[in-house]
Amino acid sequence: MFEINDIVMYKFVVCKIKESFTRSETKEKYFSLRPIFDPSSEILIPMSNLSSNMRNLITPEKANELFDMFESLEIIDKPTKFIESEYRKAIVSTQPEDLLKVIKTTKCRIQEKSNLHLRRNEKDAQYLSRCEEYLYPEIAVSLGITIDEVSERFNLLMDRWYSTHQQPNS
Repeated sequence: MFEINDIVMYKFVVCKIKESFTRSETKEKYFSLRPIFDPSSEILIPMSNLSSNMRNLITPEKANELFDMFESLEIIDKPTKFIESEYRKAIVSTQPEDLLKVIKTTKCRIQEKSNLHLRRNEKDAQYLSRCEEYLYPEIAVSLGITIDEVSERFNLLMDRWYSTHQQPNS
């Protein structure tokens, strides 16, 4: 399924599989992973624990599809007291579309607060940062662009969407 030199997602970290080995004391097989954006670190993961923690990187086609779907993606429409639960569900799912939905929702909520000259909700800012940190590196590696370029593209899409969807009195 996975081979040496494959680029994979381990939880929310883009990694390259550097080697596989068997621990002599337990006879268990492991992969050694090197995070792409922190090559000085190493992650050792038992091969028996791959199914829930490691997956293939999204394809360039899927990455471009995320850009294409951004404007039509529904925001999470829940009262503030319930929205954090929705954010957590999206993160646990690890699905790029769910992370993108949180990104769009938090950006929208932050912009709305700004337009009303209200203090932003720090939870929104924290979830935005976390989801960008989880999703943007994967898209960047998949497309061979920088994380900043990914961020800029989504910011432009958000600006375009928000300018056509803001409330008349905002």
